[in-house]
Amino acid sequence: MNKERLKKIADIAELLDNAKSSIEALRDEINDLQEIEQDILDNYPENMQDGARYERTDLANDELLEAMEGVDNIVDSLDDLIGTLQRIE
Repeated sequence: MNKERLKKIADIAELLDNAKSSIEALRDEINDLQEIEQDILDNYPENMQDGARYERTDLANDELLEAMEGVDNIVDSLDDLIGTLQRIE
């Protein structure tokens, strides 16, 4: 492979790494929201835990956890992709 194409591959890997960093920052924001929801759930009065509001908060917490898992999968995939590109000589 010539230097020009190798440079292009290196540039793509760098762009993917930058995207990964941005996605990780978004994951941190999702995590912050999930921690808030979990704290609310943990401090909910027991006699109100059967209410609709509690159920919405619980569902939101579950969905945020699922979103973080999805983001983690994306980051793992980007790591694999970046590694593959970096192995090209």
